[in-house]
Amino acid sequence: AAKKAEFMKTDAPKYLGFLDDLVKAGGHGHFAVGNAFTVADLLLYVYVEASQAQKTPIESPLLANYTRLANNRKYVEQIPNIAAYLASRPVTPI
Repeated sequence: AAKKAEFMKTDAPKYLGFLDDLVKAGGHGHFAVGNAFTVADLLLYVYVEASQAQKTPIESPLLANYTRLANNRKYVEQIPNIAAYLASRPVTPI
């Protein structure tokens, strides 16, 4: 728990800021790179999911400070095949 708290306080903001800036520089609209959905969008989604930045802390998620990443995440969740998978995947603790 202490290592996770330290990661959220120091490392996660650094990496999320870097990724948010990359999306700003290379993406258009909701996309991470260019103007179409790519594996980069999926990789960003997986990174945020694994870091739990979208829900830690619950009252003020870290991802709320990185609007490009948050918007990209929302877009990825709306892609029909991904939405179907997310609705049916088993819940596994991280």
